[in-house]
Amino acid sequence: ENCLIDMAKQLPSGKQLDFLQFLQNYISDNIESKEGSYKPRMSDQLVEEKQNEIVVWMDSIDNHELYLEANGYEDYSGGYWDSDWTWEYSDPMGVGSRIEMAIVFAKDCVNDKRYEEALNILDRLLDLDVWVENDWDEMSIDIEQLQEEGIIKVDLKQLALMVLYTDYQVCDRKERAADMYTYFNYHIFQDIRMEEMRHVGREELKEENAFWEDWIEILAPKTGNLETRLLKEAVFYAKGTDGLADMARKNYLKHPSLYLEALKEYEMNHEYQKMVDLGTEAVNNIDKKYRIRSEIALKVSFTEYYLGHEDKMKELWYEVYISDNREVNFLRLFLEDHMAKFYGMKAKELSKIIQKKEDYNNDNLELEENILDSTTATYLDFLSGEFDKVKRACINPKGSLGWSGNFIGYGIKIFLLYLYDEECLKKATKKIAGDIADSFGFHKNNEFYFFEKELALKPGGDTETFWLVFCKWKKYFTMPDHEKNKYLLWVEDIIDKRTNAIVGGQFRNHYAGVALLISSLGEVKESKGYQGAGQEIKARYKKIFPRHSSFHAALNEYI
Repeated sequence: ENCLIDMAKQLPSGKQLDFLQFLQNYISDNIESKEGSYKPRMSDQLVEEKQNEIVVWMDSIDNHELYLEANGYEDYSGGYWDSDWTWEYSDPMGVGSRIEMAIVFAKDCVNDKRYEEALNILDRLLDLDVWVENDWDEMSIDIEQLQEEGIIKVDLKQLALMVLYTDYQVCDRKERAADMYTYFNYHIFQDIRMEEMRHVGREELKEENAFWEDWIEILAPKTGNLETRLLKEAVFYAKGTDGLADMARKNYLKHPSLYLEALKEYEMNHEYQKMVDLGTEAVNNIDKKYRIRSEIALKVSFTEYYLGHEDKMKELWYEVYISDNREVNFLRLFLEDHMAKFYGMKAKELSKIIQKKEDYNNDNLELEENILDSTTATYLDFLSGEFDKVKRACINPKGSLGWSGNFIGYGIKIFLLYLYDEECLKKATKKIAGDIADSFGFHKNNEFYFFEKELALKPGGDTETFWLVFCKWKKYFTMPDHEKNKYLLWVEDIIDKRTNAIVGGQFRNHYAGVALLISSLGEVKESKGYQGAGQEIKARYKKIFPRHSSFHAALNEYI
């Protein structure tokens, strides 16, 4: 007893009651097992009175007799031009405390095995819409917003799990899975893991094996990110990794990501041959237009390498690009000479027929198609050696302003990087390389690998990796020096016009951007043998704009 009391004292105050409730449940369960029957803690009369009381004030909320109050105002804390309308809520009628007491009572009902009574209250709470009295607009808020605004202090995740547990206990087997699925229309259920509901009440779930079969059967034909997550969790919980693999084979048309999930589990257990067998099957089965196929091919490629199948790895890297025509996947094909000549050049030809579409958006991530926006497509033109085409795409708007939404801002940077002739980057060109690496996916892609020193595979993904790969790629897309000089003159002219427009117009927010371009231009010219070009260019612009100290400070960042 002393040990348990000391344990309780170590818990935060909000958790002590839960701990004591756990102990009480344990005692009651042991008494039940010894006596062979369960003795309710709350009388029927108490439960009925409490239920009636809750129903009465919930009806009052529905009729706007109980409500919140709010005062709205514009918040300028983010700046004068960035105002936001803000509401301050008050609860003079004690709506929040009533809701909190109702949830406590529902929990007591669960502990007392009065599941129908608990579920009736919880269902009403989920649909509760509390009227907000104010001078501006008609408005009401739900239970999630009540929590966000501090009107109630409730663990919404535990509330959702309690709903699922009680619904499970109330429903017949035939209706159970379908009825529970309807609760996932509520936002507070979006991140719930179904197996966690097993720990809510004092009773174990009945017919659990049959439930998981029914739950999987409901989810399998459906599409959507939520349904996919629930299906993965259910299959893995009920059937393990091999079950995930079997389910992927049966449902890859709607749920191809089951293949990827199974591969990850096999990887954790170091079952590499199973990964290769399943991954090869997935790459062959899944439609090439889906990006999930690219993820699967990439994961299997590393496994092939670990098993000593380097040629198979390179072949899979080409499959990665086929299903996801992004820059990082294109550059990966130029890490090694034989691969560059065979797969890299095939990818170059493929880039001419890629599918482009602005504002493509598919909410279902596992069925996201390999469709590119114009920026990525133009980058691929550049990486395919279509330099003149990309130059034509770098349209400088009238007055050299309004670069946002146009490719020119990206184009000038990548041309500067291409024209840079030294192996080691300096401060400004390194910043530009970092910007391009990020836009290409090098920082986001944790599974980028590159060859180094006798074809050993090394992990990468940062700016240095991008620059190493970019330099390898550049060997296959060269141009004569006189052509480089023409492009350099064009880039210098664009930067000059941009600088005069930005600094001359005193657009201070863009001083750092033009300072980066000016400094990079100087580093590029110095890399070509023009000693002191950087300081000369900066001195010239400081002379043109002698009174612009903020601009001078931005230039000095790259000294």
